[in-house]
Amino acid sequence: MGMTKQQRDYAVGQVKQLRNSVIYDIEQKHPIPPTKELSKQDQISMVRTGKVKMFPANKIQDIYGRLHLSDVFDFSPIKDALRKAEKIIKDKAKKAISTEAAPFRKEAARIIDQIMLGDSAEALKLIAGFAKMCT
Repeated sequence: MGMTKQQRDYAVGQVKQLRNSVIYDIEQKHPIPPTKELSKQDQISMVRTGKVKMFPANKIQDIYGRLHLSDVFDFSPIKDALRKAEKIIKDKAKKAISTEAAPFRKEAARIIDQIMLGDSAEALKLIAGFAKMCT
């Protein structure tokens, strides 16, 4: 027996809710860390230990009588290395999420297609099977 539009919408909504719930759980297992900026303490420590070089005198600009450490010292190599390391970590987490979530996305898409083309009894069986897969 065919399904009404309201029944199809409800069934599709259930599948999407299950899929999104599983993907959210997967994302929580592989957190993407926030971008880290160098703190003033980090900058001071790097200046004291000589890890950063001073800009040439002709490149130092006194802006409104205030100078910041980043106006005098070149932190760009450290910031670039930090960004590169963060990108590697973020890419690794995104790849893990994508790989782990792929079967759920694929199965959800298959079930939604079946719901749109199939009957109500078959749709209920598919949703029940997907719910078991998601737990």
